[in-house]
Amino acid sequence: MVRDLDFSPDSRFLVSCSYDGTVRIWRMRDGFSKLLEDKYASSFYSVKFNPDGRYIAAGGADRMLRIWSVRLGQLVQKWTAHGGVVDSVVFTLDGKGLVSNGENSWKYWDISIFELAEPGYGVTKDSGAEQKSKVTAHTVRHSCSTIPSHASLHSLPFCLQKDVTSIAISPDSRWVVSASADDTVHIWDLSNAALQCTLKGHKGDVRSVDICPTGNYLASGSSDGQVALWRYEAT
Repeated sequence: MVRDLDFSPDSRFLVSCSYDGTVRIWRMRDGFSKLLEDKYASSFYSVKFNPDGRYIAAGGADRMLRIWSVRLGQLVQKWTAHGGVVDSVVFTLDGKGLVSNGENSWKYWDISIFELAEPGYGVTKDSGAEQKSKVTAHTVRHSCSTIPSHASLHSLPFCLQKDVTSIAISPDSRWVVSASADDTVHIWDLSNAALQCTLKGHKGDVRSVDICPTGNYLASGSSDGQVALWRYEAT
């Protein structure tokens, strides 16, 4: 099963990820493809190009996030991100952050603090060990008003009421929108992980969410068979 797809920013390439544990880049003009692999990977659930098209991030069943260099076709960084399946990954527009969701949480990863050097940095093809990572995260809590802006990789517990199923980031990178199995959509301030509002109206698990590229609108899809369109105004 091919689980997720993403076009490169210049539309020259398409990246796909699959339950067979592979990520593949496709060249649009002729269909030529290149395999991005890590022999220790399991099923992938989500894949994304970064804003300048130089890197690809993917998450999946083994709880890990991985980043590959597009130019070299090599894995340059990987780390354990969640306690369970990583359902989705999204880069911030400036490329300095990466947001992932899994189980009952979403996390913001500050990837601006390490150099994705080419080559030689990160995990080698023959290494099963996880690279000691400089990546840090903050995790959202449903009922917490204050959260450290950065913390060590495993120090904060998760905590939305029910599973986070999908995430999206606003075009200005100010807001994270999360879909949840509690039939709601949550809007969060990305700078401090504070909950801004909860959107109610669906009668089933909200399974997908996306934000209009021009802002002010977001859409959500639910197991109740409905697609909802929401208008928001940033203050």
